[in-house]
Amino acid sequence: MGRIKPSFFFILLIGALFLALSMQDYLLLRPQGPHQWRQTDCLSFALNYAQQDNSLLEPELHNLMSDGGESGKTIGEFPLLYFMVGKIWKITGVHEWIFRLLNFLIFAGGLYGVFQFLRIETQSFIVPAFAIAMIFTIPVLTFYAPNFLSNITAFSLVLMGWYQGYLVYKRNKWTNGVLMILLFALAGLLKITALISVLAMVGVFVVHLISGNRVFKNAITKQMWLLVGVGTTFILTVNISWYMYARAFNTLHGGWFTFNDLWPIWEMEPEQFEQTISFVKLVWVLEYFTPQGYWLSAISVGVLLVFFRSVPAFVKWLLLFIFLGCTLYLLLWFKALMDHDYYLINLYILPVFLWVTMLYVLHKKVHKNWISTVAGGAIATYMVVQSMAYSRGHLAFRYNGFFNDYGNNKFSSFFDITPYLRNTLGLTNETRIVTYADPSYSISLYLANQKGWPMKATEGADVLQGRIDLGAEYILVNDSSFYQIPNINKIPLTKVGQHKTVTIWAVDKSNEQ
Repeated sequence: MGRIKPSFFFILLIGALFLALSMQDYLLLRPQGPHQWRQTDCLSFALNYAQQDNSLLEPELHNLMSDGGESGKTIGEFPLLYFMVGKIWKITGVHEWIFRLLNFLIFAGGLYGVFQFLRIETQSFIVPAFAIAMIFTIPVLTFYAPNFLSNITAFSLVLMGWYQGYLVYKRNKWTNGVLMILLFALAGLLKITALISVLAMVGVFVVHLISGNRVFKNAITKQMWLLVGVGTTFILTVNISWYMYARAFNTLHGGWFTFNDLWPIWEMEPEQFEQTISFVKLVWVLEYFTPQGYWLSAISVGVLLVFFRSVPAFVKWLLLFIFLGCTLYLLLWFKALMDHDYYLINLYILPVFLWVTMLYVLHKKVHKNWISTVAGGAIATYMVVQSMAYSRGHLAFRYNGFFNDYGNNKFSSFFDITPYLRNTLGLTNETRIVTYADPSYSISLYLANQKGWPMKATEGADVLQGRIDLGAEYILVNDSSFYQIPNINKIPLTKVGQHKTVTIWAVDKSNEQ
């Protein structure tokens, strides 16, 4: 082991985990499964960057929700990831697997920071390999790592940032400090919840300022105070400025695909609260961790309580503030827990810190002999194997269970509709259409690569007519309930095509009254 380069060992480890969970089976799939809605929003931004010449600060969806139906300009998180993918697609052509792979590689980069910290501190390959395997097999992370959401990107950047912070402590190099600040700032721009780590670090420094060496054995140097002070100011200024810009941008164009707002627990009706709790207990609890992940968390708490005095004061306070930050976040966005498992991705920083601290302390405190080594290795191996099997099964379930209409996604007819629209019907991607029935912003429009408007099943003929007035030329119908809409027969439509379950109707303007 001593002759193997850590980076090479890590690559082999990640590759083995990737294959063991059969993640390659899903790499080429169109966006589907849990929250196909948000996946296609991200992809729509990237595809518009690839097909248009929008600047970084002017992202756009296929949905013409803005500027009175003239554009899809809207904004939420900082769109750097989508911009990068769009620029890559300009060179390579549009391949969704490139987006998936890029996000996965960034995730792997975050795990490498965890791996290196434990390898350096324990002088072992086995301990960090166990930690990486347990993090990798968290079902939520397993699904979203090779996916399109920037939540996982932000989480990965936070892990990278903490590793750079560790290197500042270890090497006392300013370059690592600058990298830490930039990684944390970018993580916050991608998802505001990533700033929990930054605020927790500030909390620790405030405690040190108040208590001094009574709590912390080692005084924090002036250089570290300067780094954290300047860094925090920079991070918060950049993030506040961005979200102010995002609100101004959306207000200017009149389109909001995300609200950048709170969904607090105290605004919930009792029935809604009970439904959320019930769904979390029945469904999401099985996805948040593997059973072994829950056990590892419980073991970690127990070990840290037993060896409480051996936990560095900085880490104790950091864990406390991260816990408080995660708890506050859950209270402020509790309404999102019903449908949004990915809202919790950045909260996984708490169990990661918990698990890593436990492994670090346990390695330092437990006397190593052949009995403890064999026993520990056997337990760790069992946990990893069981966790991998569980995560592999739940990854398959996300694509083949009720999350994805039991493997028959309701938008599957849109997965390959674009060549038919281009080659048979002669539509360009600028041809304005209406898709029915689609409650999302982007699913059907992105998959078809068409500008236009989705139409909900609850909307009536007046809504369709309004979109025709805005320039819709075709109606793509994927649900037979369309024909039962009151007065829909008064809108002159001519059937011009059929692609699987999607019927294409052209607006017959020659018969308009």
